[in-house]
Amino acid sequence: MTRLCQLALLLALGTLAIRAVAADPVVSSSGASPTRPQLIDEARAAHKAGNHLRAAALYRRAADLGMTPSLEWALALEQEEAGAFGDSYLNAQQCARDVTADRHLADRDRILRDCQDLELRLVPRIGYLVIEVSGRPEGVEIQVAGQTTGNVPLGIPHVVTPGSIAVKARAPGRIMHWENIEVAAGQTRTLKLDLCPAPDGSGVLTAAQKQEIRAHYQRASRDYDLGKFPEAIEEYQVIYEIDGDVVMLYNLAQAYRLDGDSDRAIQFYRRYLQRSPEAKNREAVEQKIAALEKIVAEQRRTPVIGAP
Repeated sequence: MTRLCQLALLLALGTLAIRAVAADPVVSSSGASPTRPQLIDEARAAHKAGNHLRAAALYRRAADLGMTPSLEWALALEQEEAGAFGDSYLNAQQCARDVTADRHLADRDRILRDCQDLELRLVPRIGYLVIEVSGRPEGVEIQVAGQTTGNVPLGIPHVVTPGSIAVKARAPGRIMHWENIEVAAGQTRTLKLDLCPAPDGSGVLTAAQKQEIRAHYQRASRDYDLGKFPEAIEEYQVIYEIDGDVVMLYNLAQAYRLDGDSDRAIQFYRRYLQRSPEAKNREAVEQKIAALEKIVAEQRRTPVIGAP
């Protein structure tokens, strides 16, 4: 175990739980999924109301049904207004490329000028993050939370919105790793990671692996206390994968129950009792299972009412 690995784990004591901002449900008058024009109309209404996060989310949904340079520009504008400068810059950049490639586009010169102006306006408002992983293990995946670009390639500057950037790294046979790094506007930061090996099954954990468990548990407890149950669930799962602590099964059940997923909660309560037959809280757990089974049965009896 390298010293760099241990230092990286010590730095991973905090995380920024960033949730993607989703648009409120949009339903057509027939109850069917909204069409692209309906989504665009809803986005324009959200823009007029000053709700740029909702407008951007609606434009993104419309783009999934059919992207055009003018829609890319509108999306980038809303993202700029919402403070998502990294995503706005990338969409403005892609808009300029798409317009340049389409010589038959109506109003081509104006759209190209608008996209390029927006791109230039955003240059001083973005940062760059370069991520390196020691040894570049096979199958490594890097995700930057809050960005819509998905997996991040190693060793290449990645555009980010300035602030505290949450990075998640994983690879087969390695412990999943979270880390936050501050990136200022106009700055390029490099984050070097050393993904620690997963336990070898011997039951003996290294000091770095124990430190990783502590870091994940601290984040899980904080997320649980704040009601961020999906984030807490992910942390508890990582801990269980590292050392198989049966208490994590109970914690998972609790988090799923409080998140409203009764089926998954029942599943993990039962697994907990199977793995811990002498559990002192068996009676209380069985009562929770019985109560949740009633909820599930009632939900299955209640007909689903469609949208008017």
